[in-house]
Amino acid sequence: MAVVGILGVCAGAVYWFTTSQKTGIAADLHVYAPEHLSALPPVLPESANTVPLGVPPAAVTGTTGFEVIDRQADGAPVAWDPCQPIYYVVNNARAPEGGPELLRGAIDKVAFATGLRFAEAGLTNEDPSTSRKFVVDQYGNRFAPVLIAWVSPNEMPELGDDVLALTGTRQAYTDPAGSATVFVSGFVAFDGPAVAELTAADREAVVLHELGHLVGLDHAEEESELMYPELRGTAALQDGDLAGLAALGRGRCFPNL
Repeated sequence: MAVVGILGVCAGAVYWFTTSQKTGIAADLHVYAPEHLSALPPVLPESANTVPLGVPPAAVTGTTGFEVIDRQADGAPVAWDPCQPIYYVVNNARAPEGGPELLRGAIDKVAFATGLRFAEAGLTNEDPSTSRKFVVDQYGNRFAPVLIAWVSPNEMPELGDDVLALTGTRQAYTDPAGSATVFVSGFVAFDGPAVAELTAADREAVVLHELGHLVGLDHAEEESELMYPELRGTAALQDGDLAGLAALGRGRCFPNL
């Protein structure tokens, strides 16, 4: 098995490299304050919910073995709203054989570990972009669903040169008082043809790792964790990964969004 590593998380972008390759181009983690928008999208009916749709497993606790992308002023992780679903669309243009099933299985594992609920909003022909905004015209006047795309370097030039996947621009909204931030959109891009060349275990590891970044996990320092910056031959979420995902599932509700 080839050793594949992640060079780093740079302001919201995750680049998978073989260890001999050069650095890629980073995408920003955009945090939009209300004044950056002419108007917020209308509140969806389910957004008014103030009760989490699910909860992480009660037995998963702990504060070590994981890192998060960003934290609130009080130290809590910046996370997705647990009281509404994370809508996502999929571009299967370059999906490897079994790719859709692999993705659904990985989403189920992340959903169980966080308690967050994911809702598939259909297929799309949208290509990922590091400049993607959180309101995209083709989805109407709403926060754009997360885009999960199986593409190639032809559709996204940041892929290629052994960049297997990129998770970028976990777009966030900060409330008017500046007291809390919540993730509202983002994308995950996989180099479908390159991922197709991996072993089954490494394919699953790549997808789970990127979804971990999407929901807010940073790289772990412990080599045993799936969120460690190099593949270690396991496709299973480890104790630190699970503790981090559980912490990210305990965010606050934002019924005004």
